[in-house]
Amino acid sequence: MFHAPLDTFKKHASYLLLLLLLLPSQVDNMTNKHAVFMTRDGRISLAGLSSSKVDYLADAMVESIRNH
Repeated sequence: MFHAPLDTFKKHASYLLLLLLLLPSQVDNMTNKHAVFMTRDGRISLAGLSSSKVDYLADAMVESIRNH
């Protein structure tokens, strides 16, 4: 599995992120459990992501990938 350093998210917070490894069930978990909204194919806009929420997003991604 690809592990990007959190600095990558902080430096590119104005771009779209494509989470290629997410399955539809993982996208559903991100939305329903963590209130992280994205398209069904895993695209998420990082334009409004504040630096204080980077860890929350990373934790939600890890939990969704590991458990769903």
